[in-house]
Amino acid sequence: DPLYDAIVTWCQGSDFWNADETTQPVFEDDDGNRDKKRWWIWVIASDDAVVYILDRSRSKEVPSEFFAGCRGVLMTDRFSSYKALHEAIKKAWCWVHQRRDFIKIYDGVPRLKKWAKEWMLEITALFLLNHERLKLWENNIAGDAWEQAQSAVEQHIQKMMAHWQEELKQPNLHKQQKKALLSLQRHWDGLTIFLLDPRIPLDNNRAERLLKG
Repeated sequence: DPLYDAIVTWCQGSDFWNADETTQPVFEDDDGNRDKKRWWIWVIASDDAVVYILDRSRSKEVPSEFFAGCRGVLMTDRFSSYKALHEAIKKAWCWVHQRRDFIKIYDGVPRLKKWAKEWMLEITALFLLNHERLKLWENNIAGDAWEQAQSAVEQHIQKMMAHWQEELKQPNLHKQQKKALLSLQRHWDGLTIFLLDPRIPLDNNRAERLLKG
């Protein structure tokens, strides 16, 4: 317990985390029967500490208790429990989850395939541009090369924002189009917070992998 508590405290002292949660259906009741109520395993990871929390709940109380005295940026999917965290925790939303909105439309609404593919390609381009930016940052390359890479990502983000803003003005949008575009609008600040800090990835893959070890 003291070691676990020390890891928790160390992790809470960071200013950037990944987090995720998944079901943990392996418990038994006192009589040895399988517990049919789903438990949850949460993972919260800073750069150098990983905390796992087992809980009966998937409610906001779990992350709210962990982050009660923390300040920083949290990368997650768009699950409501993370949205309920206090304002000192800035939310960075995962672009992979955002992209899934368009994949579902591509797979499920034949007449919107072309439209959905255009958005999927725009998101792919964002990942490619940010990958080049990230390589420069990891290799401590500054100057003109960094400024050009940063500018390229910023310009693409501005293009994407203008795209969804213009499309939301169009009448007679399909309900699935409108749903996906409104989600972009609603989560835009968190989807673009990575521009301010190269440590912030575009996806939450690290947390998901830590749940699949």
